[in-house]
Amino acid sequence: MWPSGNGAVTLRLPETTGSCNAAGAICTPGGKPLSETVTATVLGPPALSVADAETAEGPGAALAFAITLSRASSSTVTVQAATSDGSALAGDDCEAKSGTETFAPGETSKVFSVTVLDDDHDEESETMTVTLSNPSGGNAYIADGTATGTITNDDLMPRAWLARFGRTAADHVVDAVEGRLSAERAADVEATLAGQRLFDGAGPGTAEEREAEARLETLAMWMQGEATEDGPNPGPDLSRRASWLQARPSR
Repeated sequence: MWPSGNGAVTLRLPETTGSCNAAGAICTPGGKPLSETVTATVLGPPALSVADAETAEGPGAALAFAITLSRASSSTVTVQAATSDGSALAGDDCEAKSGTETFAPGETSKVFSVTVLDDDHDEESETMTVTLSNPSGGNAYIADGTATGTITNDDLMPRAWLARFGRTAADHVVDAVEGRLSAERAADVEATLAGQRLFDGAGPGTAEEREAEARLETLAMWMQGEATEDGPNPGPDLSRRASWLQARPSR
């Protein structure tokens, strides 16, 4: 008997209730009939699989892909694993990696770890792929040889984020906030501070963007307690003023 696939095969021999001369009878060479049903399961070869992985970018982050055998083998099993680019690019978002995973007799799991590279870009989640190939030993075969790694963004923009400035902290945070808002950003991001629109989703180099730079200067003056052309001096005591910075994609 030859199985049609790699799965386990169950054999069942029914008891013989009649004569050994009857069709289908199971008897010993000495003519004794089988008195009880016999069932036996023959296991298929061990199957290799790799599971999807996900992590947030950041220092020390890595995608941990679990590579598993469906059952332990009495022989050493090896399989090759390698990364390939998706929207996540090797060298920019993660490290390229390839290698051989070795399962000693009795082992059923390994971890193929791919280092994630941190960046300061606001971006959507990105993906890459790990593929298994060339299994060897123990009659092992690949059942599920492809997995997706997802890298989620840890940079706050354009998600809503908050900043509160007190009098003593104002001078220290003005430059940081200006730098954050002046940094290159996607054309579909708009932001308001304390009800004042800082930029409205216009792309770099537009008249709206140039006006945004002027509004950033106004923001700095307001935080430092200086008079502005947009209104009366709010005064140097900002300890009871909360400035809420909200950024969201425009629609």
